[in-house]
Amino acid sequence: MVEEDAMVSGGPIGVESVSQQVATRLRDDILSGNPPPGERLVVRDLVASLGVSHVPIREALRELEAEGLVESRLNRGVVVAGVDIEELHDLYRIRRLLEVDAIGRAFHNYDEEHLAHADELFRDLLDLAPERGNGSWWGAHRDYHWAFLAPGLSDWATRLLKLVWQSSERYQRLYTLVFGSAEEANAEHREILAAASGDDCDVFVEAWLHHLDRTEETIASGYHARHDEESDDANSPEDRATG
Repeated sequence: MVEEDAMVSGGPIGVESVSQQVATRLRDDILSGNPPPGERLVVRDLVASLGVSHVPIREALRELEAEGLVESRLNRGVVVAGVDIEELHDLYRIRRLLEVDAIGRAFHNYDEEHLAHADELFRDLLDLAPERGNGSWWGAHRDYHWAFLAPGLSDWATRLLKLVWQSSERYQRLYTLVFGSAEEANAEHREILAAASGDDCDVFVEAWLHHLDRTEETIASGYHARHDEESDDANSPEDRATG
């Protein structure tokens, strides 16, 4: 006979487990470009630097691998995931599909209160700078976009888009800091806010797509410029002489 007042053992569940805290820390570091793509993540070193046992670290690395931020490689262990221009274009193609649908659904629900909140988030962006290691601007940037997206997303679409955003943000942080312009991005953010405050959904969608297109082009240009430099360095006479 089952007692009616039986309870699950184990005590209260914490807000965030140690492995989740480790995953959050490593995720933020990877998205900031440090450690860079291709760098090996040694569990022993992470134990020493983070002050936790190997168990939550391995759990965190499995979580990050599922998110596509790290990879397990034969004879190398876990490394920070590399960058792939085709992946970039795929991510932005998916973003266009999900985000245009979301803002189209949400547009007519943007009331004065909602737009005032978006304006506050935009002003937060203007007060910050997307410097490497500064998560404040990237957090504000994410909040600004999602203020327009969230009202038009289902639970499943939210999960999918968050995963896509996480992967595309890695490219943004790696390349827009060098090849992009915060002023240009904020000018586009201002256009999005103005279009959201109007009464023409098509104008709003056009402003949104322009922002996505320009961001993708900036990241792609940065990617090619960075890899062309690396290719030139590898083919320099000095490298050939020492190769």
